[in-house]
Amino acid sequence: MWNDVILQTALDHDCPMLDLRRVCSRRDDYTRQIEPNEQGGRKIARALFRAVLDPASSSTRIGPTGR
Repeated sequence: MWNDVILQTALDHDCPMLDLRRVCSRRDDYTRQIEPNEQGGRKIARALFRAVLDPASSSTRIGPTGR
């Protein structure tokens, strides 16, 4: 739920957002429940690289809350 609040706030203020829950979506992307392992780290690095090259296509879009 906390991640959803951060994501929605970024979207409400038209900030690009990379949702790491979508990047590291497999259990084997993590060493511990919230700590990415080497594989997860590579996925995050690739996603960040793509986000820098093309922010509009890399950002999560779910729409503003209307605030």
